[in-house]
Amino acid sequence: RQILQDEVGISQVYNSLGVLYMEWKNYNDALTFFKKSLQLEKKLENKRRISDCLNNIGLIYKYNKKYTIAIEYFNRSLEIRKEISNKSGIATSLNNLGIAYNALGNYIQAINYYKRSLEINKEIGIEQGIAISLYTLGEAYMNTNNKKEAIKYFLECQKLAEKIELNEKLIFVYENLSIIYYSLNKKEKFNEYHTLYNNLQDSIFNKEKHQQLADFRVQYETREKEQQIEILSKTNEIERLRSQRNLIIAAILAVIIILFIIIGMLWYRKNKY
Repeated sequence: RQILQDEVGISQVYNSLGVLYMEWKNYNDALTFFKKSLQLEKKLENKRRISDCLNNIGLIYKYNKKYTIAIEYFNRSLEIRKEISNKSGIATSLNNLGIAYNALGNYIQAINYYKRSLEINKEIGIEQGIAISLYTLGEAYMNTNNKKEAIKYFLECQKLAEKIELNEKLIFVYENLSIIYYSLNKKEKFNEYHTLYNNLQDSIFNKEKHQQLADFRVQYETREKEQQIEILSKTNEIERLRSQRNLIIAAILAVIIILFIIIGMLWYRKNKY
């Protein structure tokens, strides 16, 4: 039981490190840790976490623009999430598949996945998921030059994203709407959304600077802890070797003493008789 708990903990640490490296855009290390976590979760037979690992691996391949491989992992994750009725996970997998197909230029397939994701997110009431699905639909219709549908979904996304303060999507909504309105020669709307975009970009830039400082601090503290662990490990190894040496010396001395006793006894018997 203790070994099982240790393996669960180790897998969670691997996954957390994978997420951390993914956020730092160190995709090679992120992939290594996600695969280590997947290997342990398969051993533990935890289907929910297996599906999460598969999805995370798919994200890494997506970020590396290896969309075909990403689709393979997203589909594997989707099948398990269907099997265990993880609806929020299903919606996420469907949306990720849409993003991959959109990147490959298969917009019809992408829209199909996005709409299925949107339907499930609305069913279970996950506002962030709804906002993301609305945004990705707007983006896909924008790619097909269907400006009317693109505006429709971007405006729906804007309303919800402003409500829940989902700025990482909102800024792209403002940007895309400004582009569309510019192409339609609607100058007032263009100016409105271009201003919104610039203001939010300044806000996000300042926030990102603070986040970068926080990340640098985490990285520094992580390296410091690793160095402390290394020093501690070396100290422990030295102590272990010293203890081992002392035991060997004690054993040798014991053998010598025993030999002296035996020799003394033999000498005593020889001289006695």
